[in-house]
Amino acid sequence: MSRVVRLEEIEDQLRALTVPPVVLVGQCPHGLAILRGFAKRGIPVYAIESNYQQSSARSRFGVKLHCPSLDGPELLDLLVAIGRRAARKPLLLVTNDRMVRLLNPEQGRLRAWYHIPFPDPDILTRLIDKEPLAELARSRGLRIPTTLIVESSADVARAGEAVRYPCILKPAMPMSSFKVLLIPDEGSLTRAIDTYPDIKRFIIQSWVAGADRNIFFVAYYFGSDGRVLATFAGQKIRQYPRTLGNTSAARGVDRPDLVREGHKLFENLGYKGIASVEFKLGPEGEPHFIEATVGRTDYWYQTLPANGVDLLYAVYEDLALGRPAPAATQRNRKIWVDVDRDWEVYVESFLDPDVSKGDLFRFLLAPKELALFDWNDPTPCLHWAPRFVGRVLAKIASRLKCFGR
Repeated sequence: MSRVVRLEEIEDQLRALTVPPVVLVGQCPHGLAILRGFAKRGIPVYAIESNYQQSSARSRFGVKLHCPSLDGPELLDLLVAIGRRAARKPLLLVTNDRMVRLLNPEQGRLRAWYHIPFPDPDILTRLIDKEPLAELARSRGLRIPTTLIVESSADVARAGEAVRYPCILKPAMPMSSFKVLLIPDEGSLTRAIDTYPDIKRFIIQSWVAGADRNIFFVAYYFGSDGRVLATFAGQKIRQYPRTLGNTSAARGVDRPDLVREGHKLFENLGYKGIASVEFKLGPEGEPHFIEATVGRTDYWYQTLPANGVDLLYAVYEDLALGRPAPAATQRNRKIWVDVDRDWEVYVESFLDPDVSKGDLFRFLLAPKELALFDWNDPTPCLHWAPRFVGRVLAKIASRLKCFGR
């Protein structure tokens, strides 16, 4: 792992830049994939992180800077300091919604020093908040599950039969105390709402039944002139935890129909920058709009370059180099897997009679791109492996103990 440096140590380096660098905030596995992709192209990357103890932050690539908080004023101060010193205007990339929220109202100031793949602040606010996003999706003709907004458990009683069970419960603001819950009945719903008094508004949506493999996503890059310069369609294979978790394995798929369906959300909106849309297919294969991600890429991003679509390099060419990115051909050859998350749900799936064992065996034989593993950058995987083995052994011991009772 390259050492963490202070800004004062790299001032001369920043002032001597001959090509636009990338400033990347966040070194989770998602951020590691971005860092490696640019570094292997010879593009300078300045990575900012608050926790360098995590395995994914231990890459040999990039110049590493520490920031005590990635969603507070300390990050803004550091970004301004880097931008003022850089001889070439960097491309700024972030890895979660809190960062997007923090930087959005500061776009006017930051654009003096950075290329930022965000749309105008008002458009971004409209899309990052789940409540106006649901209204926009419905107005654009997207099929969206029945949605209600509540502020307290008392609102649930007033809603009465408008709430159909099972349903899902989400905070109206992303990255709150929880992501999403599957709710079986009214009593469970009121208890769940009362459990999170810090959340001011909740979204209740009807549940679209189906396995994790029914969830599809489409990633887009809308260029500086508003045209779509890159797209990628993918499918979740598994999530951790199952049903309502985060992606643990994904693949590319040939679904131009979903690319067109997701594009409806952005038509005539003046959107520019990175975005993605998630769908869940219903019983007849009809796509139901679930959510959108704006201003950043998703955790499954590594699925894209592993299958021929380096979407973020298209962003770099467009914004930092000022030239059109060549069209990329999606090649659905590799499955992306986050083994740290996926091993447990794979075992659970194997024990589930409703999951095809043939699909599980074919998954093992398919070519893969692993989240932490890279022959040219082994330290993240080497740091993670013994901890992973320890967790697996502890899980096995716990199960054996239960069986012995």
